[in-house]
Amino acid sequence: MKDRPELWNEPLNNPRDYVKRQATVCGLTCVDFNYPQHFHSWTHTEAKAALDEAGLVAGAVCLRYPSKFARGAMNHPDPELRREAIELTKGAAQAALDLGCAEVV
Repeated sequence: MKDRPELWNEPLNNPRDYVKRQATVCGLTCVDFNYPQHFHSWTHTEAKAALDEAGLVAGAVCLRYPSKFARGAMNHPDPELRREAIELTKGAAQAALDLGCAEVV
């Protein structure tokens, strides 16, 4: 979403700006979002509205575990981090449902 900012004359400060930019790509119809990174500054509902306004759909929600899960997520040796990974995964699944896509990568 952030590649080649020099080709865009408007601000690229948040995922909403990226969606707006992607809507100008000829032939592009779907956008994938990284979770949770692309959802720190807006809700799933706001993301869906931005997609609708841009004439795009969500293709997938791509789960990106933070670096604290370097030793594993669902199989991390710390039970508290395993629980956090489960909740993060459930959040990504909810984002996919809210955005109208059926895939979490």
